[in-house]
Amino acid sequence: MLQVGSNDLTDEECSVDDFVHSVEMYIDHLRKKSDVHRVVIMEVLHRKVPRQYHMNITLDDYNNKVQEANEALKRMETSLPNVCFWKHERKLYSNKLISP
Repeated sequence: MLQVGSNDLTDEECSVDDFVHSVEMYIDHLRKKSDVHRVVIMEVLHRKVPRQYHMNITLDDYNNKVQEANEALKRMETSLPNVCFWKHERKLYSNKLISP
């Protein structure tokens, strides 16, 4: 299971395409180097309050990038074998820093 991306997407220099490409590369690495057969990509969570540290984009811009990224990650289900996208059943928001 992969829960990735929220910190990367706070950076205005990180495009959604760059982020999605890095996820694809990581999945490829896991398959080749770690003998992983199935990958579940967890939905990137939207945020409803600003982070405790500075984001160089607005909260609305961040959440728009998250939406676009989640749509692209969902499409991986049809383009990559044994990849599944997990969307949470209810609207979840991240309020705290999970990893530095």
